[in-house]
Amino acid sequence: MAPKKTAITPCLMCNFGILLYSLKTVLDIQNLAQKRLDEAKLLLSNDYAEGGFYLAGYSIELMLKARICKHLEIEDFYLKQPEPLKKAYFVHNLDQLLTLSGLRKRFEDATDPLKGNDAALNKNWNKICSWNEGARYDCHVQDKDAVAFINAIENPKNGFLLWLRKNW
Repeated sequence: MAPKKTAITPCLMCNFGILLYSLKTVLDIQNLAQKRLDEAKLLLSNDYAEGGFYLAGYSIELMLKARICKHLEIEDFYLKQPEPLKKAYFVHNLDQLLTLSGLRKRFEDATDPLKGNDAALNKNWNKICSWNEGARYDCHVQDKDAVAFINAIENPKNGFLLWLRKNW
């Protein structure tokens, strides 16, 4: 029997001995982002607000990085990029990643109150931008805050993920 093929394959070891993975397509990154969001909700539903908050933030980071790959026509996000380009998007700053995704102007237009657009979407984005990778050390995330964070991502009316998918 042939080994099961997976979309995520081991590719190299970093200096710390941590195995890194190569996500071969935009779809691979999107699927991992959705998996992390599902895991975040599972953690939250089992009273692990800190872990839920942390993983939910990474899900948005991954979605934006998938969009960057699409926008810049990058086939292998993690391995085949020149160092200056990697430094620009190998960050955890969600606002910076939105800009690199090519969607900044479209988002600003969608949330511009002078144009009568979605102030709730902008409020959700601001909540999402409160996340950073340091959340992994935060042991004081309240359930209500993690729920509000995930709602800012997934709200069916004005969640950021809905907007991102519509503007893919």
